[in-house]
Amino acid sequence: SDVCSSDLFKDRSSLLLAAARHLFGLLRSRLAAVETQCAENPESRIREMAVVLLRFQLEHPYFHRLMIDEVVNASKSDARTFFRSFTLQGVEEFRGMAAGTARRGSRAFDGVFLYVAVIGMCEFFVTGRPILEVAFGQGFDPAKVSRQYEEFLRDYVVDGIRKS
Repeated sequence: SDVCSSDLFKDRSSLLLAAARHLFGLLRSRLAAVETQCAENPESRIREMAVVLLRFQLEHPYFHRLMIDEVVNASKSDARTFFRSFTLQGVEEFRGMAAGTARRGSRAFDGVFLYVAVIGMCEFFVTGRPILEVAFGQGFDPAKVSRQYEEFLRDYVVDGIRKS
């Protein structure tokens, strides 16, 4: 179908839903690559999915706001159905990874909590940039700090679920 067809964007909400679907498709393809590369290792999969989500959030800092403000709260049922579908997909993946890590000796937990935690850690890193600017002072180098946070996140998301 022609993405530019005039009836597709008959109103603002249709346009924003199309933008959200496009961005989600982009994110989905990146996450699918991680799933393929790390299919046998849930810890590696969690680490790399967190990094993909962080990089995506850095590239598209308004994605979360678009999803919450325009898709979740949309009056149109197709927008709510889309949100429900991608949320359930993410929850299912994280529950599967949680079960996989538990089988390998990590603590048992509901993957929903890791899903919410990873999203939160990625989103707040982007929206909390003024905090980083103050914390790192005049020498603040966003690219360097992002790389450092990526490494921190890669460790933290798995170390945090290990049995103590």
